[in-house]
Amino acid sequence: PLRDVYKRQAATRIGLEKGKGRLVGLDLLPVDPIPGVDLIEMDFMADEAPALLTERLGGKADGVMSDMAANTTGHKKTDHIKIIALAEAALDFANDILAPGGFFLAKLFRAARARTCWRS
Repeated sequence: PLRDVYKRQAATRIGLEKGKGRLVGLDLLPVDPIPGVDLIEMDFMADEAPALLTERLGGKADGVMSDMAANTTGHKKTDHIKIIALAEAALDFANDILAPGGFFLAKLFRAARARTCWRS
C-alpha cells in the first residue's frame, strides 16, 4: 500500500538492511512486515501510543515522520482542523523524543494555517 512507502524509504535510507539504525512505525491499519522495522498497529491518538513508541525506540530519535491523515468529511474547514490537530500531536511527540539536531517531517494538505503553525 502507498502508506507503506514512507516506512520502506526510511528503512532503506537508514540502512536497516546493513544493520544500521532503528525504525519504529505506528499505523492505524495493518501494514505488511518490513524487514528490520518494528511495526505497531495502533491509533497514534490513543493515550498509550506515545509511551509505547518511546519504549520501543529505546531512546531519543534522530527523526520523526508523520503521514497521518484524518478521515475526511467533505467540509474543508472541518477536515483542515482535523489534519492540523494530528500534525500538531505528532509535533508535540517529536519535541519530546527528538535528539539534539533531530528532524520532524509531516504530511500536510495545503492550507494557510499549515504555513504558520510550524514557525515556532
